[in-house]
Amino acid sequence: MTTIIFGTLWGNGYVGFIGMGMSSQTSGVLSMIMGIGIDFGIQVVTRYRFELLNIPGLIELHPDIELGPKDANGSDP
Repeated sequence: MTTIIFGTLWGNGYVGFIGMGMSSQTSGVLSMIMGIGIDFGIQVVTRYRFELLNIPGLIELHPDIELGPKDANGSDP
C-alpha cells in the first residue's frame, strides 16, 4: 500500500513540478505505477511467507502460525 501511495504522490508531484498537467497519457502512466506497486507488494508478501516456511523448527515452536493457503471456509485445500 505504501508503494502505491508514494508512487502516486511522486508521479503527481513530478507532473506538477514540470508543469505538464494531467492528461490521458499521464494518467495512464500513473495507473501503471500503481499496478507495479501492487505487483511488487504481492511478490514481497509471497516471498516473506515462503522464507518463513524454510525456518527450521518454526512451526513446532509456534503452532498458531498459519502460512499455508486456505480456501473460503478457512480449511486447507
